[in-house]
Amino acid sequence: MAGPFLFEQMSWKEIESAQKRTRTVVIPLSLLEEHGHHLPVSVDYLRAYEIAKRVKKSFFLLPPIIIGMGRKTYAYPGTVSVSAETLKRVIVEMCESLHFTGFRKMFVFSGHDGRKHSKAAEQAVKKLRKRGINASYIGASALEKNARERVIETPGDSHAGECETSEMMELAPASVRKNRLVRSFPNYPKKGSALEFRKANPSGVFGDSTKASRRKGKMLIDEAVKNLSKLI
Repeated sequence: MAGPFLFEQMSWKEIESAQKRTRTVVIPLSLLEEHGHHLPVSVDYLRAYEIAKRVKKSFFLLPPIIIGMGRKTYAYPGTVSVSAETLKRVIVEMCESLHFTGFRKMFVFSGHDGRKHSKAAEQAVKKLRKRGINASYIGASALEKNARERVIETPGDSHAGECETSEMMELAPASVRKNRLVRSFPNYPKKGSALEFRKANPSGVFGDSTKASRRKGKMLIDEAVKNLSKLI
């Protein structure tokens, strides 16, 4: 069956030749970010990259671009965040570079769903479209929305909880520290500094990772793969 061309493994001549089959490229984009005591900081970019790798269609898949915004997690060691302006500029200039070398359909695909991160990426894509470049922004959580409603038991689960832990059990099971799973629903201040957000949430989790399972993770990932395939 068909599958993505893994950009980083190809020579430039192989890329040029493969452009005769497709000029679509998926750009997995997410920051390094804390995900509790039980998950690695690579969760977000692994989600996007591994979901895209499972799509059985011909397209180019870039290696993960490790950049993004993490407002509530900024003060935790392991989170590496940039400004909205930096994020927008990277997306715009990267897509312009790809367009110049012959790519004609681009999907900026994020495994991180922070509101400000997503807004900045959407603004960058809007700017690209005004310049005549066919670019779209996709968040992984939007692709699995229906499966979440069927599978996830925890109301309000949002960060390093039941959903993301289940997905990592499917995508990278050895990375999950199962003896450190917790349930945590911190009371965040309406407004506050990054240090105040960290103080309100000592574990870094917002949800219930104890309810996670690989079965749930597979259902979520399968749904995301199916919907990404339709878009491509």
